[in-house]
Amino acid sequence: MESLEIRATYSGILSTWHVAIGDKVYRSQKLAVLTGIAGAVKPDGDVKLVNIHAPRNGTLAELRVVAGCLVTAEDVICTLDWCRHSVVYHGMCADCGEDLTTGHFAEVSSGEQRLSVAYAPSSLSVTIDEARHIEANNARRLLNEKKLTLVLDLDHTLLHATNLAWAHEAFQLSNTLSSDMKGSLMSPRASKHHRGVHFFHLPGSPLPMFIKLRPGLGEFLIRMVNLFELHIYTMGSRPYADLVAKLIDPQRILFRGRITSRDDFPEGRLNQKNLRRLFPCDDSMVLIVDDREDVWLDARSTSVPNLVRARPYAFFSAVGEVFGNQDSVELPHAERLGHIQQNTKQSSSSTSEMNEEATGGNTDMTLSDKTELSKQSEMILEAWSKYDSGDKDHLRRLAEILEECHGKFYMEVDRIGDFSLKTDQSSFSVPADVKKIMSCMRRQVLENCVISFSGVFPKNGRPEACQLWKTASSLGANLSDGISETLTHLVVDEIRGKDTEKTAAVKHREDVFIVSPRWIENCAETLCRENETDYLIFPEQVESSGLSREEWNQQVRSNQQKGRDLHSAPSHPPPTKRMRRLTEEEVDDMERELTAAIDVETHDGTHG
Repeated sequence: MESLEIRATYSGILSTWHVAIGDKVYRSQKLAVLTGIAGAVKPDGDVKLVNIHAPRNGTLAELRVVAGCLVTAEDVICTLDWCRHSVVYHGMCADCGEDLTTGHFAEVSSGEQRLSVAYAPSSLSVTIDEARHIEANNARRLLNEKKLTLVLDLDHTLLHATNLAWAHEAFQLSNTLSSDMKGSLMSPRASKHHRGVHFFHLPGSPLPMFIKLRPGLGEFLIRMVNLFELHIYTMGSRPYADLVAKLIDPQRILFRGRITSRDDFPEGRLNQKNLRRLFPCDDSMVLIVDDREDVWLDARSTSVPNLVRARPYAFFSAVGEVFGNQDSVELPHAERLGHIQQNTKQSSSSTSEMNEEATGGNTDMTLSDKTELSKQSEMILEAWSKYDSGDKDHLRRLAEILEECHGKFYMEVDRIGDFSLKTDQSSFSVPADVKKIMSCMRRQVLENCVISFSGVFPKNGRPEACQLWKTASSLGANLSDGISETLTHLVVDEIRGKDTEKTAAVKHREDVFIVSPRWIENCAETLCRENETDYLIFPEQVESSGLSREEWNQQVRSNQQKGRDLHSAPSHPPPTKRMRRLTEEEVDDMERELTAAIDVETHDGTHG
């Protein structure tokens, strides 16, 4: 509770109290009356009366002046105890117990803005000051534990999910022959190692939701939980978020209920995320991993410096290519497979039940049927294996980036020393900032690269406004519209940029990489300078050199270094030869020689 002193507004006699100690008073309620005010006499001779009102809601705690006493302006006449209502649940203050939905308490001053609390019912709110207090306490706890906060997206970041009909039918096909195959997408063994596909039914959905966990997810989460407090923030619905969290964290030891969905805040309906909903006052210890940056942006920001961008994981797109990503696929002898339609009944998550649904309990397939099914099943498994083999190291690389940022953060904290002794509790601030650390790490990725573009941006547009330009700039590259001797990379659109004059001008240079835009995008995803030979527009440059891909890459980089050394070498003027100071004897000799020469010229002129 807070205490407020109420003062007399004029000098006079406090004639009447309208309240007593312990009474609840409300804003603008009359507390007392002053009479006999000096100089305040009405024209008819009556003495003017002045009412004193309560400035806010509260409880009268003390009367400093008794009725009938003389008071002067600014004298304290009483004190009022009042509550900040720091925590409100269902309209009820958790501190004082008042019902804030009644007319007396419905008015909230502009200085008492309230915030909804994350991971709690929407009816729970706190004041800004209380939010700062909560965050400061949480920051102290994390600092003592040497941890940071990590907010994780789900879809296309940690996993891929779909409920498309073709995916349903494709996995029926895969599991029909699971007993005859070496492995299956839905096999229990695969699921155990986070390599399989899981499925469940969301409320109100007739088709099952298939979920493929990203390779290495289990290892990634185990590494991260030792350094970070983990949160989930997804654009999926609340039922979906809860089911996925149960799948990847069945023991509730990783996230511990720290799950936010699109249903929790109004902006979720607009496909936007808001970090301020979780950390309204300070995000200097918060890192985000998401495959999209745009969902975190608002009208006031152009980038999210504490976001580590994940490469989008689209497993089912790769599997769908086997079936052309159709909404429905024609399976051989569909009537024998017991083809599941839109009114599919609820099924359990066991593989055996899935197989039973897929075959409809009918197992008398011919050899031809099995052969045809086996071929398509093998195609599914091949597509699955190929896609995942190319993605198997991405979460490992993200873990390395996050661990590096964590290490740099606590190096800065240790450099400052015991911050808790140097900081007043009321003005506590985190001693380092992950946003500054991540920005510095990004700028080091392409800091020695000079990049130009060909056919990538609209001719009449501003390249600085394009996302690829912004990405390259954030990675520390020196960007240019033209061609210079120090150019290291020309980023070329494979359709519009291959035959431009700019491309032709550098095609035969041995110190310039001509690469696709994907090179910059992948550098941003891995925060390291990717091997350019994997993104070459003209791979024949390597073939004609007679070198291996790695040798050619190293040769071009070596040529670039030589160019940098040449252009960075200081240009000095030729050294000036120092003149020796003459001795006195040498000066005397020179004077005698000069005098003799003059005499000779004079003599010759006289007799000329």
